Amino acid sequence: MLMSGLLASNFTFGSCFPDHDTADKLAARLASLGINCIRFHHTDNQAAPGGIWKAGAPKRNELDPGQLGRLDYFIAALKRHGIYADINLHISRNYWEGEDFPDGLASNRERQEKLPSYGKALDKINDQMVRMQRDYARALLTHENAYTHTSYAKEPCVAIVEINNENSLLQLKVAALPDYYRNDVLRKWNRWLKARYGSSEKLTAAWGGREELESNLKDLTLRRGGSLGLKPTETLEAGNVAAPARTQGSPRGLDWTRFLAETERAYTEGMRAFLKNELGVEAAIIDTQASYGGIAGAYRESSNDFVDMHAYWQHPQFPGWPWDGANWNIPNTPMVADKNGGNLAGLGVYRVAGKPFTVTEYDHPAPNQYAAEMFPMIASFAALQDWDGLFQFDWGGTEPDSRRITGYFSFQQHPAKLAFLPVAALMFHRGDVEAVRGTARLALPADQVESLTAESVSMSEAWKQAGVAARDMLNHRLELRFTRGGKLAAEVATAAASPEAWDTEAELYRVDAPAVKAVVGRCAGKTTKLDGAEFDLKTNAHHFAVLTLSAADGQPLRRSRRLLLAAAGNVENTGMGWNTDHTSVGTRWGRAPTICEGIAGRVSFATAGKGAKVYALDGGGARAAEVPVSLAGGKVCFEIGPRFKTVWYEIVVE
Repeated sequence: MLMSGLLASNFTFGSCFPDHDTADKLAARLASLGINCIRFHHTDNQAAPGGIWKAGAPKRNELDPGQLGRLDYFIAALKRHGIYADINLHISRNYWEGEDFPDGLASNRERQEKLPSYGKALDKINDQMVRMQRDYARALLTHENAYTHTSYAKEPCVAIVEINNENSLLQLKVAALPDYYRNDVLRKWNRWLKARYGSSEKLTAAWGGREELESNLKDLTLRRGGSLGLKPTETLEAGNVAAPARTQGSPRGLDWTRFLAETERAYTEGMRAFLKNELGVEAAIIDTQASYGGIAGAYRESSNDFVDMHAYWQHPQFPGWPWDGANWNIPNTPMVADKNGGNLAGLGVYRVAGKPFTVTEYDHPAPNQYAAEMFPMIASFAALQDWDGLFQFDWGGTEPDSRRITGYFSFQQHPAKLAFLPVAALMFHRGDVEAVRGTARLALPADQVESLTAESVSMSEAWKQAGVAARDMLNHRLELRFTRGGKLAAEVATAAASPEAWDTEAELYRVDAPAVKAVVGRCAGKTTKLDGAEFDLKTNAHHFAVLTLSAADGQPLRRSRRLLLAAAGNVENTGMGWNTDHTSVGTRWGRAPTICEGIAGRVSFATAGKGAKVYALDGGGARAAEVPVSLAGGKVCFEIGPRFKTVWYEIVVE
């Protein structure tokens, strides 16, 4: 069963295979930060040392013993520190690099150009690719860890196995496929139609015939349009029924969606049965992220052990070549200003009732100047919604002290994200933010899944059609049920009290729980009052700041004897080369050290204590300087600011 309360990160490519000394240090550091699971991602992309495939081999179809040994040791080191593992199977392997395909294409370069990236979508219907996935899973999961002496299939610290990352057959663009692959899909499509309808006559009755309209410009008249049914030359007997150009508004489009959705569910059920029954995998299993496939994707994942999602706030966009480091941009605005609920609303609507819910990739990528908002917002919302796992993407390599942000997803070198990881652990792990009591339940009839998907109705739109707005998400726990029959409808309980409030007009997000207070957004230059705490902040360049005040001992702030204040705003590398509208730095990421904006102002909170001391902490959490503090009338009060050169303050109450 999936462990609840996973606060995690991702390791990718070569960072999944550190040497032993680095693995020991990483495991200790991760545990000290409150991280209790690591997701191993992009392991299948490259040959050693960047990936798991044997170096120097003509095909990528054999696991490298040295890489397996390093992975074994890393997982064993994590296990010693109480950290679980999430093993991903297919992520970014190009199948044609591992085997020959009888597709008539001249080279792997031509396959790279003409086939979907990493074979995505196609690999859920192509028999050879499905078999290759099983071969890889068998080789990896039945391998015995040299240090725990247990196979990954049976290893207790392997909590999760993911079958196929960010991938749905419903994304398939069949018309763009080379002949060999397109013809294979269309044969299976015609076989499915034959099984469903039996004859061309019955298919015509279901779809309608096609009435060709003659053009008559002399006597222009309005007539009913020709149907979009079976064409005169198409028959089931000939097996030449084409796929639709689009799915909306036609019986052909609906049946195509049904075909893809049913085929995908059969793939998922087959892979799951293979992993569970043949390989004996004991970990919780999903196929892929629920939003891949839309409503049909959520329905697919509702039969797995849990439901998973991914989200990024303003992921970098590449207007030219994908992942061109010189040509990319971000809007560079805060999520707290989004009037549609940002990532929080988009994630919450996929939570399936009765199933654990995780987000195994989440980030506000650098160099967004508002990234400090990330952990306080997502961790408090995840706790409020009673989610089960939250995985930041990604750790950012194994170099422990580059002292600068090294890329979009570089977590371990990003002060504005690291600063709030301890409070995220307290809010999410320990439950300092309790789950909201009120619920909003969406009943979605299973027999409407394909029709809604065919009409491109998103999950968010389905909730809106049922009368649930984004504003309901902070005082209702969202959950989705697929029902037998009935109609699309929502049952919304009376709004319950919530420790969180989000004013998108003021661009301000607040958490007001007994053991934790947080203020996120346009709070600089104003005073924000919470229950028993007050933040009176000076203005800054972006009128933006993030502050959290949490009780390290878990007591309500008034009774707490040890508290942590985190305060951060913009961070960026020295000499970072922004363009004129601050939407990209191109390749000019700057140099060390990363500069953190010091948040200035007065912080106060109510206490039952008789004395207090405040310390500015260094990057390792050690006391660096004492901060002047007063305690009068049952209120602790102190000034923070850039002069203390910190994002962390420790408060000790006597």
